[in-house]
Amino acid sequence: MHHLNKPLLLQPTKLPEHILQAIPQDWQQSLNIYSPCRDLTLHSVNASSRHPWLFQSEGEAALNLCFLLAGEMRTGFHDGGTYHVNAGSAVFMLSNQHTQGWNEFVSQQNHDFRMLNIHIPKSAIESLIGVEMSLLRQQSHTIFGHSGEQQHLDALMTCVPISLSLQSRISELLTSFQQTAPHQVIGNLYCRAKILELIALFLQENICQQTISLPVPCDRKRLMQARYLLEKEYAQDWCVADLAARVGLNEKRLQTGFKALYGKSVYAFLIHTRIQAAVILLQQGVSVTDTATMVGFSHLSHFSRVFREHIGVSPKQLV
Repeated sequence: MHHLNKPLLLQPTKLPEHILQAIPQDWQQSLNIYSPCRDLTLHSVNASSRHPWLFQSEGEAALNLCFLLAGEMRTGFHDGGTYHVNAGSAVFMLSNQHTQGWNEFVSQQNHDFRMLNIHIPKSAIESLIGVEMSLLRQQSHTIFGHSGEQQHLDALMTCVPISLSLQSRISELLTSFQQTAPHQVIGNLYCRAKILELIALFLQENICQQTISLPVPCDRKRLMQARYLLEKEYAQDWCVADLAARVGLNEKRLQTGFKALYGKSVYAFLIHTRIQAAVILLQQGVSVTDTATMVGFSHLSHFSRVFREHIGVSPKQLV
């Protein structure tokens, strides 16, 4: 993994020439490396390519958190399983040894691919995020079970959906990379703070949602799938019975498990997701009426009331 001797944010470092030569030309200009502080390295990809990019990768013991906002990705360890990653998902990897693997980046139909990867070496995990690697891994098992464990490696890898709110924050950070801060020190400080915030929000969404009675391990994949469906198809007229049928659970197990795992009922989570999507649409200039329809509300008055309850202002105030 490439590291910088001096922190650079405003002038991101490109990969060395001998590495660039192995990268397809239409992907080369989309890659940037940032190091806002020692032992914190960011890799961003903002590409428009008609062709996939398949490459080998390796690294020492570390925490890697990869957020995929657009496109598709396939990844895995050598001699391990393959993970198919869709846009709106994160790949969470903890390794306690040197590992080797592979990645394939695939653009969407409009040829967009947007990704942010956060890399923290094992030696810096506790100092940067305040949690020992052993404890972080133990808590990971609480939510993800042992499905991400690698039988032949001292490593864990899993793929989970990320909320629209978190996606919006990641997108804002990627955009800020292309803007000029008034001073390099300020830019680096801002970047470091935002990255630690992203890590905290991800852990809060996926690891720290612990209650007295967590759903049994065999249900967790189905509950994660239920959340994924609500995040991706929030405009659909969902009812608990339909969602339960889609993920293969009865209604009671879905309701109880979802509340235990995510801290909200299915309905409350759906409304929260719709409102977060509405905020993004309104900020993009979409009308209040069109926004209400696009996020799944059939009555404008109902949308306005729920929006105000969640955000504290009316939808018109964001247009």
